[in-house]
Amino acid sequence: MASYKYRHLLSASEDLVFDHDHPPGDRARLSGIYRCAACGRESVAKEGDTLPNDHSHAVTEGPVRWRLLVYADHRAK
Repeated sequence: MASYKYRHLLSASEDLVFDHDHPPGDRARLSGIYRCAACGRESVAKEGDTLPNDHSHAVTEGPVRWRLLVYADHRAK
C-alpha cells in the first residue's frame, strides 16, 4: 500500500482515469504509481512506458491487472 507523510502535497480525485484496469505491456497513460488489482504489488511507470509484465500470480489470484493508484503530475509548479 502506498504511504505518504505530507497530506497537503496530495489531493483526492474522483477522476474516472483511476477506475480502469490495464494488462501488462500496455502503455501507461499517465505517470504515477500503478497497483496490481490481483495481488496488490505496486510499480512506478512514466507516461508512455509499458506497464510491468515481470510477475505472475497463482491461478486463484487471477491475471495481472494494473490500475492507476497515484497520478504524478510532473507539469505542476
